[in-house]
Amino acid sequence: MFKNKTFCEWFDPNNIEHIKAYSHLQKTGVWPIGFIPDSINMDTGWQVILFQKITDEWINYKLNECKEENLMNKLVIQFKKLDNDAKIPTYSHTDDCCCDISSIFSYIIHPGDICLVRTGISISIPKGFEAQIRPRSGLSLSGLSIINSPGTIDCSYRGEICIPLINLGKEGMKISKYDRIAQMKFSKVYKGIFFSVESLDKTERGLGGFGSTGVKGEIDV
Repeated sequence: MFKNKTFCEWFDPNNIEHIKAYSHLQKTGVWPIGFIPDSINMDTGWQVILFQKITDEWINYKLNECKEENLMNKLVIQFKKLDNDAKIPTYSHTDDCCCDISSIFSYIIHPGDICLVRTGISISIPKGFEAQIRPRSGLSLSGLSIINSPGTIDCSYRGEICIPLINLGKEGMKISKYDRIAQMKFSKVYKGIFFSVESLDKTERGLGGFGSTGVKGEIDV
């Protein structure tokens, strides 16, 4: 690994000239790393700050790091086939945020019926993440949707992924083996910390709930 050039200088945070010089250094490729611990002069208030001169080698390294940044947006998901005919979840396009999951059996779903469609796979999601199961837009145009959309798969679940499809259309719908029936998206999980208070902060909307903003839009002039 290469090394950048580092050096130390005295810095007075209350001196405007020092602050100007500090800003000028950044424009020339010199960046502060931090103050040296216990270096403050008790009489003057000055402190030693460690600077780093950015080299061309370092810049090239960061550029390559940016090129590989996409790897940081990947999540390793272990999966297990519970049926030999099960299909691996796949992304149709490079920039898709959801992967498609497929049925391992054929089904006929009559109007108004709910059918639990099997995928034949189980997955292991890293702690701190969840999987969301969402309907596919193509199927929704035919009246097929997911009854509990979006469904949630917790990181501790190890059972088979099954999709509860509902037929909201007027005709029976056939699901064939290997049809892509739902989308799966992985998301970061944030835990809420709840505090009981006497009152909440005020907002423009306030207590307005269902239908409070109306339906009709204004005509642009």
